[in-house]
Amino acid sequence: LGVSVTNSVSTATLSGTGGVSVSTTPIQTTAPPAGGDQQYVRTLYQQELGRPGSASELDAWVAVMGGANGRGKVANAVARSVEARTRLVAGWYETYLDRPAKNGEEAGWIAQLLQNTSEEQVLSGILGSQEFYNRAQTEV
Repeated sequence: LGVSVTNSVSTATLSGTGGVSVSTTPIQTTAPPAGGDQQYVRTLYQQELGRPGSASELDAWVAVMGGANGRGKVANAVARSVEARTRLVAGWYETYLDRPAKNGEEAGWIAQLLQNTSEEQVLSGILGSQEFYNRAQTEV
């Protein structure tokens, strides 16, 4: 009776008598399908920024994706951009205060996010405001 364990690099076979045989298979790599990275960035822009990226924006990010952890770097950079953080805070104003931000009042929250304050901490500031408290009282 034998057990076989396989990963992308090698296969080890254990026999019932305690013998082990290992065979190594080269990893086959293929280029991503046409438009794969471009589509990834396009989708990321739509989800995080709510808009399509321009051709030059997409091309610039696709070039970054060729490096180590490329997709992670691109996703992190787009999601933590000024534009994405502005959209996030604007959404919180609409959702929790039932109005758009006005007269630049959201700038402080955006600045905190850009300085690595967590989303939870910034949102708790909005939810801890007198305005949210007053609105919550009318919802009960």
